[in-house]
Amino acid sequence: MQSVSLFNHTVTAAEDLTACRFVTHTGAVPGAGANTLGIALSDTETGDDCPVAVIGSAVIEASEAIALGAAVETTADGRAAVLDTGKPVARLLQAATGAGSKVEALLLPN
Repeated sequence: MQSVSLFNHTVTAAEDLTACRFVTHTGAVPGAGANTLGIALSDTETGDDCPVAVIGSAVIEASEAIALGAAVETTADGRAAVLDTGKPVARLLQAATGAGSKVEALLLPN
């Protein structure tokens, strides 16, 4: 699986962060359907610096099965879910087969 991050940004983790999950501008796990900065590129403990993929594609963790090309929003634990009433934060470049699937997604500015 590949990813093509065109711009990474470093944030200080406001709480423990998990690689392949969404992160906010303040270094926290976003709420369900919230705006995001991008995807954490590594597991990071509170207070440490975390590299975040902001523009381009990144590997994300799905919370459910999601079709190829579907727009996604974030869950309360930072995983991707089918876009419902939240902010569109990415579009899948691969289909996710179920919870825990890691797939490439195109990050959307939001």
